[in-house]
Amino acid sequence: MPRVPRLAALSLLMPLLLAVGAARAQRNDTGQTACTATDGAPASCTDPASPHPGQDARFGRDAQAGAAAFDFTQISGGCVVDGVTGITWSDETLAAGPWAAANGMAYSRCGIDSGWRLPTRRELLSIVHHGASHPASAFPGTQSTPYWSSDVQGSAAWAVDFTDGDTRKIAQAETHAARLVVQPVNQPPTITLGADIVIPREERPGPRSYPGWATGIGPGPAREAGQHLAATVTLLPVTGQKALEFEVPPAIDLATGELTFTVKHKLVVSDTTPPPYNVMWESSAGLARVQLTLQDDGGTAGGGVDSVTRTFEIFLDPVPRALDIPLTWVPGCHGAWNDPVLPVTLLGWDADTDPERVSPYVFENTHWPTFRITQYPHYGFLDGNDDQVMPARLPFSVLDGTPVGNYNVTMLYRPFSSTWSGVDSYKYTITDKDGNESNEATVTILISQPPCNGG
Repeated sequence: MPRVPRLAALSLLMPLLLAVGAARAQRNDTGQTACTATDGAPASCTDPASPHPGQDARFGRDAQAGAAAFDFTQISGGCVVDGVTGITWSDETLAAGPWAAANGMAYSRCGIDSGWRLPTRRELLSIVHHGASHPASAFPGTQSTPYWSSDVQGSAAWAVDFTDGDTRKIAQAETHAARLVVQPVNQPPTITLGADIVIPREERPGPRSYPGWATGIGPGPAREAGQHLAATVTLLPVTGQKALEFEVPPAIDLATGELTFTVKHKLVVSDTTPPPYNVMWESSAGLARVQLTLQDDGGTAGGGVDSVTRTFEIFLDPVPRALDIPLTWVPGCHGAWNDPVLPVTLLGWDADTDPERVSPYVFENTHWPTFRITQYPHYGFLDGNDDQVMPARLPFSVLDGTPVGNYNVTMLYRPFSSTWSGVDSYKYTITDKDGNESNEATVTILISQPPCNGG
């Protein structure tokens, strides 16, 4: 009986070995792309008359690709990831030594500091290229020499010789090469959130966008680059203050890091006058505490972590803001000296109103704030407001193209003397329906004597 060459023998045995291995764990293909006859001569892989019709080169990824189709990916730091088994291999061949020196040794590579071990014999066979020799591997940095496995039998240990892919039982005291592997657990995804959002109360409500607000979004280390991410956004309860409400809740685009949302509001643009038009609005205000959970599909096997949680805040100040009003008045330009009167419009911002859409075009004044005089003028009086408290008038926000305030009330200022010149002032605040009181604002009036009657 003729001697069967080692390569041909392996060709015949590998379908059986793969079938057994598939029952345990998926492995890489063998790398064989050629079929052989019994005597080792090349043979057709598809010839139905062949005495060996089911050879490995006829099936699997190698046959489909027409070449060795190992799924190895080199990653930074000196490691190779097997895309079929998920095992991470060191691309370093350790110096020859006895089996005990490599078994359980401390090792760190490509950012992984623990879990390194000798591969099993079957894991070593998964990187054998049975269509090559000297070395019989497509794995980077492989030498034509035996490599220790973790499998032992008495005082011997099994090794795979990458000269031709054979397995050997060798005394543990002998010195041979080794390559370590690790099955790293899944690491959590990464994301860095931008600063908390503070919405100016003076800005017109509507859809808001913050491009690139979140950065560093990824599934984790480079070896996990193929994982997929999903984000879940949850509004957390807010205690001790009013909660900000949304028409469109916060969302983050994982591809760009853009944050988007729309605060609950009501807005009307008056088109009864030529542009620029007056704009009226009411809006929710308060604090939103937002929780973002970013999850990958790497799982939690072996103590892995597949999610990370971050929180941030969105704030629109519910406390009103009263505006300082500086005025210069020349009474003779407004009327006769015996009856000088100056209309003064107090202005303020208050976003903490009720934007419920009972009607999209009706603003219910029961939700509007009130103006209160806190200090009266020294050299004049305010006409017709003895109770000091005045309900706000129709809200407006853009007048002649300039933002001026979204609530107002107009009152009359009269100087005590029609001939007095100088500076007078008084102060006021705004209080909303929740009892929030604004800053104290000042109305300052510079009164100048007019050149009346040619004087």
